[in-house]
Amino acid sequence: MLVEIFADFVCPWCWIGRHRFLHALNQRPGMQIEIAWRPYRLNPALPPEGMDRTLYVTSKFGDAPRVEAMYALMTRVGTELGLDFAWERIERAPNTLLAHRLVRLAERAGLADAMVERLFAAYFRDGVDLGNAEALARLASEVGVEAGEAARFLASDEDRAAVLAADGAARRHVDGVPYYVFDRRFALAGAQDSEAFVPVFDAVRAA
Repeated sequence: MLVEIFADFVCPWCWIGRHRFLHALNQRPGMQIEIAWRPYRLNPALPPEGMDRTLYVTSKFGDAPRVEAMYALMTRVGTELGLDFAWERIERAPNTLLAHRLVRLAERAGLADAMVERLFAAYFRDGVDLGNAEALARLASEVGVEAGEAARFLASDEDRAAVLAADGAARRHVDGVPYYVFDRRFALAGAQDSEAFVPVFDAVRAA
């Protein structure tokens, strides 16, 4: 079963959704799954260097009490899944084009899923700027992609057009992320509870 997952690495519900999806997979042991990560940038208009995180969040979501309430909710949900959100460490709201390109590089070595998880944790737990090529190369080396290769790749324009094209195509049929497409037949939107995935798995296998 092919599962295409549209996500962005600065989307907390995408990280939560990934782990709910993994919990659902545990309820169907032995099922053969191929996961393909698809780019969807939440903030494509951000400059390459990104912007101050606090300024970005308040301009998008409003005053501090509202933002703190959102953080508290996501922290509580994340804790239930074993995810550690460290909001105070995040200083930049990055443009994630480089990060999505890096996943394509990792995919060639069969490391896309590991790269995706490291990107999520790096941003939300460690406060890493995902728009910084040097930082991304270090993260790549942690999952098995040679740091020098990653640095050279990110310094080039390789796969840039492909990621931009895929991102643009996604916007024509995906309203938000996370978004899951199963064998190009069924779709599920949002950070659904684990129980929501199981009947979809069964429907795809039956079809």
